[in-house]
Amino acid sequence: MNDFDLITYMINSEYFWLLYTIGISCFFQFLSARFDHKILLSPIFWSIAVISISLYFGDVDYDVYLEQNKVLLFFLSLTIVSFAIPLYVNRHQIFENWQAILITLLVANICSFLPTIVYSIFFGTDTNILIPLLGKFSTSPINMAISEILNANIPLAAVFSILTGLIITIIGPLIIKIIKITDEENRGFAFGVSGHGVAISQLVSHGEIVISFAALGLILNGILTALMMPIIFKIFY
Repeated sequence: MNDFDLITYMINSEYFWLLYTIGISCFFQFLSARFDHKILLSPIFWSIAVISISLYFGDVDYDVYLEQNKVLLFFLSLTIVSFAIPLYVNRHQIFENWQAILITLLVANICSFLPTIVYSIFFGTDTNILIPLLGKFSTSPINMAISEILNANIPLAAVFSILTGLIITIIGPLIIKIIKITDEENRGFAFGVSGHGVAISQLVSHGEIVISFAALGLILNGILTALMMPIIFKIFY
C-alpha cells in the first residue's frame, strides 16, 4: 500500500471525519488561547473554513461527513437544551427587564429585515435568495424551516445563518468594545439576537448572566422572525 492508498483509506474510514473535525477544532481553540486573539483566530471561523476546504478538495459528499459526525450533532442538541439552565437560574433578572428586552428585540428584528427589503425593492432579488437572506439573523434550523415553508433555497438558508453568526463572532467583540457596552445583560442579548448559536458558543467563559440573556435573545429572535417572515413576504413580495 503506497502513501496515496493509505490517505484514501483513512479518508474513507468510518470515523475519519469525526476525528478530523475534533482535531481541527481543538487545534484552533489552542491557537486562540495561546495567542489570546479571539478575533483573528476565531476557532469556529477557521475550523469551518479548513473543514469546508478539505471536503471540497477531498471530493467528500456532505452526507458522508454528516453521517460520521452524528455523535457531535447529538451533543450539540444537548448543548442547546442546556441553555435552559442559566435561563431558569436568572429568570428573576430576566422578568425585571422584560420591557427593555421586548423593545430591543422588536427594534433589532426590524433592523435585520430593512436592508434586505430596501435592496430588493430597488435592485430586485430572486426569492430563492431573498427569503434565506431575510432570515439570516435567526438560527440555522429556523431559517431553513422558513425557507422550506416558503419554497426557497434551504441549503442557502443554512449558509447565510452560519456566515452571519461567524461575522458577529469576529466583529461583535470589537464593536462592543468600541461603543463600550459593559453591562452583561446587554452584551449577552446583543450576541444572542444577532449572532445566534455560533456567537453564543464563544460566550461560555463570560458567566451565567451573559449566557442567559444570549440564549433568551436567540430564542425570542427566532420566534419573532418565524412569525414576521411570512407577513413581510406577503406585504412586499
